[in-house]
Amino acid sequence: MKSSKFTHRFSGYSIWIEPSSNSCQAKAVSNEIKTIANMCGGATNGVHEFAPHCTLLYNFDPKALVEEPYRSVITQQSNEGQQGYECAGEDTLNQKVARGLLQICKDTFHRKLGEMMAQPTGGMSLKPSDFYFFPYPVQADNGRGFGCVVPLLLLENLPWLQLLHDIVYDVFPPDERHQKDCEQKEILPNNGKFIPHMALGYVPEVFDSAVNQHVDNLRENRIDLLQSLPLGCLSVWNTEGCVDDWKLVDSIKL
Repeated sequence: MKSSKFTHRFSGYSIWIEPSSNSCQAKAVSNEIKTIANMCGGATNGVHEFAPHCTLLYNFDPKALVEEPYRSVITQQSNEGQQGYECAGEDTLNQKVARGLLQICKDTFHRKLGEMMAQPTGGMSLKPSDFYFFPYPVQADNGRGFGCVVPLLLLENLPWLQLLHDIVYDVFPPDERHQKDCEQKEILPNNGKFIPHMALGYVPEVFDSAVNQHVDNLRENRIDLLQSLPLGCLSVWNTEGCVDDWKLVDSIKL
C-alpha cells in the first residue's frame, strides 16, 4: 500500500554544498521546492520545505566528531585551543570540530583546485543537467529507502565538484553511502558512487503519478531551472529526525 504521509526519520549529520542563497537561481529552486510541497499537502502530509543543496555525505555518526582523530582539529583553531571545550556540551563540541574540518576542506579545495585547473572558485557554479523522478521505496538499497518519491535536479559532476566531494570524504567521518572500511561496494547505495543532484522534495508515494507528471512538465516548461547556480557555502547539517527537524551545525563560504 502506498504511503499517504512521509514519515521517514533521517539519521546522523550530513555535508551539503549550497548555492548562494541570494542568487536568482537559488530563489527559483526554493520556490519550486515550495510549489511541490504545497502541491502534495505540505506539512500535513510530512512534505516540508528545505534549503536547496547537493549532499556530499549523508548520515555519518556525530559522536565521531568528538573522538580522535577528528577532535584534535580543535587545537588548531584560533587561540582557544581545546581547553574550555572539555566540559562543553556535545553540540558545542560538534560545532567546534565541524568548523575546523570545514576550514580544512576549504583550504585543501582551494590548494588542489589551483593545482588541477588554475581556475578561481568564483567562476564556478553548480550546473543542473536534467529533471528526474526517483521512486525510493523502503525496500530499496537493502532496506535503506525513505519510502517516498523524490523529484530531482540532476547536476553535472564537474571536476571541481568531484574534487570537493573527495576532499570532504577524506576529511570527515565515513558516512552511510561511502564507508571507508567497506570492501563490498555492491551493498552500498549506488555502489558508493557520487551522483550529484538536488532534491526538490520528499513526497508520499501516493503522489507518485502526480509528481512524475510534474517532473515531465518541468522538463518541458521550466528550462530556466537548468541555469547554473553560483556557489554559496559548504555546510554541516544535523539531519536527525524528520525534514522539519534538520538544523544547521555550521557552514563556511567557498
